[in-house]
Amino acid sequence: GETYYVRADYQQAAVTFAEGYKKYPNSGKAPDNLLKLAMSLGELGKNQEACVALGQLRKEFPNAPANIQDRAVRERERFGC
Repeated sequence: GETYYVRADYQQAAVTFAEGYKKYPNSGKAPDNLLKLAMSLGELGKNQEACVALGQLRKEFPNAPANIQDRAVRERERFGC
């Protein structure tokens, strides 16, 4: 997903991050996958869907690492959640 994101292939990045989250919802990477899914969706102009993913992140992973939580706050502001 990261390689798609940095190459601005946000559609494929979103698909990859969503698959990673669905396949491994309890892994250590799950919060990061949700954050990056939201960021990819936002880049595609799908702000409502991005906000849903960010809400899911906050609900399911309230103890996510601080860097992920901080970035999620900034992304919520950026997407108008």
